[in-house]
Amino acid sequence: MPSVSGPQHRFMEMVAHDPGAAKRVGVPQSVGQEFAEADKGKKFASKKKGDPPGNGKKFGASALASAFRQQPKESATGEGTTT
Repeated sequence: MPSVSGPQHRFMEMVAHDPGAAKRVGVPQSVGQEFAEADKGKKFASKKKGDPPGNGKKFGASALASAFRQQPKESATGEGTTT
């Protein structure tokens, strides 16, 4: 099955060529190899000059996780919360 986008193609190439990454993301290396083989000769749209870095979203996952960790924790009795 060929990849449907550039990011998927790059992800599957990573999985196909890096056993540690395949294990870390939970995708069998054989699946990445199957996608890589199906993608041979296929071209994917590259980023155009001037496009913003990242995937166009305002916040990345690490920024959201960081913001979430900075919120004050509520106590079991509800003290310390503001409305």
